[in-house]
Amino acid sequence: MSTTSEVIDDDKYLPLFDLKAWITGNKEEANSTWKWLQTAEEERLALEAEMEEQGTFDLFTQEGKEEIFQRVHTWESSRIYPDGMGGFETIIKTDSIESIESIESTDHHTANDEISVVYVVSERGGGFGDIVWASSRWLANLLAHADTCRDLLQWPPLSDASHPLRNVSFLELGAGAAIPSLVALQCGARVLCTDQGIPDRIRCMAEGMERTRRKNYQQHCSNENLQGQVLPYGWGDPVDSLWQQHQNNPQKHFRVIVAADCCYMPWLHHQLLASIQQLLDPDQGVALLTFALHGNTDHDNVWNIVPMAEQEFGFHVEQLPSQQLTPPKRGMGAQQGLVHVLRLTRNKK
Repeated sequence: MSTTSEVIDDDKYLPLFDLKAWITGNKEEANSTWKWLQTAEEERLALEAEMEEQGTFDLFTQEGKEEIFQRVHTWESSRIYPDGMGGFETIIKTDSIESIESIESTDHHTANDEISVVYVVSERGGGFGDIVWASSRWLANLLAHADTCRDLLQWPPLSDASHPLRNVSFLELGAGAAIPSLVALQCGARVLCTDQGIPDRIRCMAEGMERTRRKNYQQHCSNENLQGQVLPYGWGDPVDSLWQQHQNNPQKHFRVIVAADCCYMPWLHHQLLASIQQLLDPDQGVALLTFALHGNTDHDNVWNIVPMAEQEFGFHVEQLPSQQLTPPKRGMGAQQGLVHVLRLTRNKK
């Protein structure tokens, strides 16, 4: 349980140039993704200008519309709530909590180890990249805290007090709003955040990184060099396209790979696992698949990813305890907030 997302007053698009470092990986030269986004940006601005000239630009404020679409929101990790603070429409129940004021007056908001991120949802999502699913919130919250992150990854405690993700190569597949990536970025990981090749979705992920960096600087006056990049990538596609544009990882493998709510399409399981197999570190890599059952197909079809991962791809698969959270939208069934967790590692021969 958590409260609704905080909406940022400034909901306008950031200038594309402000996002360039997150797309090129801080390289001076423009990569193919940057050029692709520049073309899409020109088309978007031209369309907006045409709509404004015709008087149809502000479609969402016309009479009869129930609400204005908000792109920019915040999410914050929490020791109290397993899915953090923010990320869904409304509180369904408060249990023993007497009021929202009592939530906001707790030490949660002053805890030194809580992480706050700014995420941007896509206006062209259609259920992809415009909703923060429970599995994404839950995963992000566990990654945010050093102790729960170590337990999730089954890594031993470090000799110092640093976060276990610091300087670790981290990949998110099918990122959408990308909250796990934004958390990993704040924890010091070297993050590559990927999703389908839809310009607005990739732009939103880059904007989330830039807005999170700015928020971090405003709150902590810290200009720490955050290491992140966003790129389009389709599951099962050749990984060479990633390495041509992502040069901050000379090992060409990732120590941590996550995919939140990406298992509900069983026809894509093989492609998803094929990408994980190619990209996961062969020695110490851990892949985390968090998902809910959405009723779009038989549950058995979704769970078939387990024998496929074990038998066809040779992974060691562990099913961790499930967690009941709140679905992101009113009217969704409880099962869409029941998060299941699979941890994949290489079978040691």
